[in-house]
Amino acid sequence: MTGVNLVDCSEKGCYVEGAMLTDVTVDGLLVEEAMPLKLAGCVFHRVTLRGELGQIMIRPKLHMAYRQSQPSYDAANSAAYAEIDWALDISGARGCAVDVQGIPSRLIRRDPETQAVMTFEQALGGAWREVDLAGTPFGVHAKIILETGAEDMVLAADHSSANFAHQVAKLAELRKLGCVLPD
Repeated sequence: MTGVNLVDCSEKGCYVEGAMLTDVTVDGLLVEEAMPLKLAGCVFHRVTLRGELGQIMIRPKLHMAYRQSQPSYDAANSAAYAEIDWALDISGARGCAVDVQGIPSRLIRRDPETQAVMTFEQALGGAWREVDLAGTPFGVHAKIILETGAEDMVLAADHSSANFAHQVAKLAELRKLGCVLPD
C-alpha cells in the first residue's frame, strides 16, 4: 500500500497482515472499542499516525494460520528496515496508546515527553521494578521485552486515559533512573 492518506476514518475489527506500507498517513481513526486495528508482520516506511486515534496494535508475528511463513517475513522485514530512513511517526498520535512491537525504535519518530524507548538491556537490568508502575502499561511492556527478547520497545502514555499525567510522570521517573533511553 503506497501513497494513502486517511483522514477521520473509522474501522471495526480490521486486520492487516504482511503488507508493505509506504508513504501512508492516518490522521484520526475511530476504532470500535475492544476491537483494535491490528497490523501484523507488516513493514512500515514513512507511515504517520496522528490525531485522535483508537487502539492500534502493531505486531511482528503473523496470524497463527500463516506461522510457517514467519521466518521468510522476519528476514524480509529485517532487510527492509536496514534500508529505510524512517518507519513510523507517532509523535502526533493522540487518543489511545499506539502499541508498537517489532519495529526498531531508531526508525520511530516519537514525542519524547509522552513516549520513551526501553531497551532489552534496560528491561533485563530490572531497575524499572523499583518504580511503582500501577496505572501504566509500562511494567507489562518491560515484561514483553524480556519474554520476546525484543531489542527495544516504545513505551507510550495513553492520551485517552484518565491518568495520562500520571503515566507521563512515570515515564519521566523511568528516564531519570536510566530505565529508558534519554532523549
